[in-house]
Amino acid sequence: MFSMNILDSDAFLDMPQSAQNLYMHMAMRADDDGFIGNPKKIIRMIGAADDDYKLLVAKRFVLLFEGGLCVIKHWLIHNTIRKDRYEETVYKDEKRLLNIKENKAYTLGQPVGNQLATSGCHSIEENSIEQKSKGETSSPRLKDKENEDMWNAKSDDYDEGFVDLDGDGSLQEEKKTPTKKYPNAPVVRKLFQEIQGRDPASWKINKNQLQACENLYTERGIESIKKALLFHEEHKDKEYCPKISSPHDLDSKWIKLGEYKLSL
Repeated sequence: MFSMNILDSDAFLDMPQSAQNLYMHMAMRADDDGFIGNPKKIIRMIGAADDDYKLLVAKRFVLLFEGGLCVIKHWLIHNTIRKDRYEETVYKDEKRLLNIKENKAYTLGQPVGNQLATSGCHSIEENSIEQKSKGETSSPRLKDKENEDMWNAKSDDYDEGFVDLDGDGSLQEEKKTPTKKYPNAPVVRKLFQEIQGRDPASWKINKNQLQACENLYTERGIESIKKALLFHEEHKDKEYCPKISSPHDLDSKWIKLGEYKLSL
């Protein structure tokens, strides 16, 4: 049911127990392809916090689709289901948007080189996975590689602050030990000043804003933050665009801003 290569990784064990618990509950309730159609219900049912789910998405233990549907990234590493017991997911459109790497981890976007893909009806077993045909194209609902990283143009295996080494089962963080509690807050505040013209003195002492700056820097990366702020500045006056005027706003509404981008 679970691969210890994933559960024993530093990146997984460094998460709070509440996030680890949520991951396991979601994996136990996923369908035979690893899809979960009701993550919010599971969050409420076990008393988890939205931040636990956001952390799973940020660390890419969970891949997020438009409309709230999600899939366990390492599902095929955790599970091998016999052909006679396998029941294909009902989320076939989203399934077609997934590729399968040679190490059996899911990824979003077009296949690269000899990368494998889910295409049509297939067995979960490794030998039955077929390569994606050259003429097949991805649905327009997935733009800019979706929530794999909405604002980051780097490859889908890249995480600012994290190295996803699911090929050998080891997900390791490359964060540096901070010399003070919020060492990266000034960098994030400077971006807000440059793009939004805002950097109130209160942000320098408000713990919520300082922690949000640190979260953004370590979980999203400076380039992704900049792209998100520039996108918001361009669309801030449009209907349904989330209101963002502080680091805390951006941190808490990151997924909503990504979903809004997808809706355009």
